[in-house]
Amino acid sequence: MQGFLRSLFFGVKKIPKPFAPLIEKGVLKEALGYNKERYFLKEGFDIGRIEWAENKAFFISLAKNYPKDPLIKNLPSSFKTDALILCQIECSKKRPKAFFKAALLSTDQTMIAYLAKKNHQIVAIPFKEPFKKPILLKHSQRSLLELPRHCVVKIDLKKREISEILGALEDPLIDENLSLSLFDRVKDFSKDCLNLAQHYAQLKASDFKDRINYSHIPFITIDPKDAKDFDDAIFYDQEKRVLFVAVADVSEFVPKHSSLDKEARVRGFSVYFPNSVYPMLPLSLSQGACSLKAFEKRLALVYEIPLDNLKNARLSQGVIEVRANCTYEEINHFLSANQSSLDKDLQQSLLGFLEMALKLKKERLKKGFNFNSFENKLYLNKEGRIEKIETEKESDAHTLIEEAMLLANQSSARLLDKHFQNKGIYRTHKEPSLEQQKRLYAKLFDYEIVRPKNIGFFAFLEHALKIAREKKLEREVSRLIIKSQNLALYSPMQESHFGLGFISYTHFTSPIRRYSDLALHRLLKELLFHQAKGCSYLLEETPELCAELNALQKKAALIERDFVKRKFARLALECLEKEFLGVVLEVKDWVVVGLKEFIGLKVLVKTNKVFKPLEKVRVTITHADLILGRVRGEITERIKEHVS
Repeated sequence: MQGFLRSLFFGVKKIPKPFAPLIEKGVLKEALGYNKERYFLKEGFDIGRIEWAENKAFFISLAKNYPKDPLIKNLPSSFKTDALILCQIECSKKRPKAFFKAALLSTDQTMIAYLAKKNHQIVAIPFKEPFKKPILLKHSQRSLLELPRHCVVKIDLKKREISEILGALEDPLIDENLSLSLFDRVKDFSKDCLNLAQHYAQLKASDFKDRINYSHIPFITIDPKDAKDFDDAIFYDQEKRVLFVAVADVSEFVPKHSSLDKEARVRGFSVYFPNSVYPMLPLSLSQGACSLKAFEKRLALVYEIPLDNLKNARLSQGVIEVRANCTYEEINHFLSANQSSLDKDLQQSLLGFLEMALKLKKERLKKGFNFNSFENKLYLNKEGRIEKIETEKESDAHTLIEEAMLLANQSSARLLDKHFQNKGIYRTHKEPSLEQQKRLYAKLFDYEIVRPKNIGFFAFLEHALKIAREKKLEREVSRLIIKSQNLALYSPMQESHFGLGFISYTHFTSPIRRYSDLALHRLLKELLFHQAKGCSYLLEETPELCAELNALQKKAALIERDFVKRKFARLALECLEKEFLGVVLEVKDWVVVGLKEFIGLKVLVKTNKVFKPLEKVRVTITHADLILGRVRGEITERIKEHVS
């Protein structure tokens, strides 16, 4: 049913019989229009699910995207998380409002909860809605007593019975499974899917005909040190000034509509944790036959990009053999010390392209923005606790790969523009609205960064970061700028990408971990190598596919964020009543304090005192909530100086 409801956003020619009662009974009658022989959802109406947070119900659309998730009004109290509802949307400057119109589908067959004793009875408390009424299970109290304290379970809501035991909440090793389960991420592949993957994994590159042999070219992959799936490889021919970008040809191993394809589409993206990955494709493909491992012949789609004329980029189906799988650290050491065990042709390729990549980046940043996110990487011990936190900064090795991938992605977008009249699978990013811009100006004013007169928004962002670097506040200011941006989204129509400064852009270079790239590969291969016979069919499904991908992208991000929040909450539990040096990051309903010792750990403080962003304080951790992943504390001292 969810697929049918999503299709209403894009129009359907005929209402299937099973769904006719939704219109006949009037539930959808008011919200549906009819135009150009299609039924479609009228402007102002939306269909989505309910997501609870802090005792408030938010609306998550099946297909539309809002700057902030709308707050649901007049919702009956009986409705649970993930129920599908029809709403009328009223946009406002701060946050849109979703007025409840009708219930369409309750997807709550199961629920994640934890067991706790209330009024002398062991009951189940919903993880996402701990403020709601506890659930009394059918199991005997004696049997429930045998389970660990605060045992986390999956409940069959119809039967009010435990269908799966995840483990004790106090055990850090439960966190991966818990975060995946909370957001209904499918963890295991079906037997059919695994068998099909194993079949394709046994095929050799030589089994595929009519491909250009690039195995003589010394390609190199550059990835994080814990990477196991290698999507892309590069080589730069200095003499011809041509960049080769090879990307795993995953679509040869994942037939359209096969069990492999269906299960990859359901996942949409691989989910990454510090010590593991839950892949979009089975390991026999994602870390095996599709991964561009050194000294293994692999199928690839290869771009030859002449840097003197980027529009003449050529895409081919090829066979490659990567010469070396390297880490960013190894390449950075080579670039800084000019010492490496790499072959000379690889060294020359890297040094030659670095010079070009730096020039490309400089030119790109005249129209695009350098979002420096200062990502925190967690390292966990065997018990699943945080061992150390490192901040990953951009380096020359990152620039090498980033600029190469941007060129390949842009080249793919140009093919869509040229052959499909700006239709396909695009990656878009809208400029923040005037209201979003004003809110950012106000926040940066608190950081003593003032917008000069007669300066545009883009120029102001550059100006703000320049001042932030001078004040040694680049991390804090970058964080505010990133929070002010709209989400980058997938779109079936060409739109610009504000952040990168590109008129047209797409995702091509990560088909092992993103379904968007896999779908784009199919479209481009159909166009270039199969007489374009299936292009119309593939294009027809892109509106619905892009809507799915945007929802799945958000889900993957929520899973990873939920995991990190709980890890920080566990770290805080070990530091109760301890005092730390911190800096005030935000002042809203709570004062948000970031700790200097544990970068990324934020402490919420409820106080009547007035604080300003960037104030240095001492804070004592008083409470850590493993359910919501929140840490609370008290400010014990304010230090009369700005953070340096």
